[in-house]
Amino acid sequence: MDSPSTLPPLYSYWLHELLPGPLPAERQAACQTCPMLKREEHPGPEVIFFDNQAKCCAYLPRLYNFLVGGILMDEDPAVAVGRTTVEARIKTGVAVTPFGLDQSRVFQLLYEHSSAAFGRNRALQSPHFLEETGACGIWRYRESICATWFCKHERGAAGQRLWREFVHPLLGYVEHDLSRWCLLKLEMDEEVLSSLLSPSLENSGGSIQGEDLDGKVKPSEYRKSWGKWQGREGEFYRDCSQLVSALKWQEVLDICGPETKLLAALTRQVYERFIRPETPPRLQVGAFQLVRMGHETTRLSTYSVFDPLDLPNPVLKVLHYFDGRPTSEVVAEILARDGIQLDPDLVRKLTDFRILAPPTEEPV
Repeated sequence: MDSPSTLPPLYSYWLHELLPGPLPAERQAACQTCPMLKREEHPGPEVIFFDNQAKCCAYLPRLYNFLVGGILMDEDPAVAVGRTTVEARIKTGVAVTPFGLDQSRVFQLLYEHSSAAFGRNRALQSPHFLEETGACGIWRYRESICATWFCKHERGAAGQRLWREFVHPLLGYVEHDLSRWCLLKLEMDEEVLSSLLSPSLENSGGSIQGEDLDGKVKPSEYRKSWGKWQGREGEFYRDCSQLVSALKWQEVLDICGPETKLLAALTRQVYERFIRPETPPRLQVGAFQLVRMGHETTRLSTYSVFDPLDLPNPVLKVLHYFDGRPTSEVVAEILARDGIQLDPDLVRKLTDFRILAPPTEEPV
């Protein structure tokens, strides 16, 4: 399997052309050695774990048409089982449109009202999760949410911000725009386009109907959304994949709307600051929760309940010195008064995890 934070090949190719270097490897968030599974003998009630047959795969991914086509065209034996799970979704017809394989209304309702059950409930398990190996059957073609969500980040909140606030929405806009561009390139009928772009289908809105609960679709609505391509859904998705997989990043930007161009520029700027981190000239104590106190360390929760940080108690005791004065002055005072040397890497880590923060609201 690819390394934990490697993007799907197509997305990796595009981001390689956009960014001056590789995206950070989130080594802690490894699927094969999931850090969210229970391993401690007596972990304590404050520690959050995932179910070993759900993990963060307790989610039904939206697979855009060109991603579906890529899966259907991939003849690698390693993708064979994952391909059958996609074919099964297509066969049901539920939330199957020329845009791709969407989430059913029933899943959306359950997911929106069960945030506390994420990772702990098998009822929301992805159909592409392979129980035999604990892996994702469509890993090479996972969509932007699955590709950019990590339970833990090497650089804490700084890493989360890069991935979730910039890389994820950038790829999300790309997926949205390219999936619709494919419909134009493949000359969908006007009636089909009108049906697909109606508010009810575009947003998967509306109330839950009997067909939704039974996992069925209305034949008339399905015919209206597919037109001449009905019965040839797989062929359509493959054609979408061939169109999109040939695109270079600049061609993607030319096709996509202004939001994508803006996010691309912002992502590059944030990335360049990320790979050249500087310790803020002034720091103060940030917001965090004390999770567990031990004899040598104290566990703190800051930017995410999934990624607490164990801080040596001597370091915790000197945090109060950071009161907005120059960082170099505070570090020198801590050394003089308490004999503790806070090296720049440690101060940077405390900043990355928001245990220390600049006095202003400006992002680090």
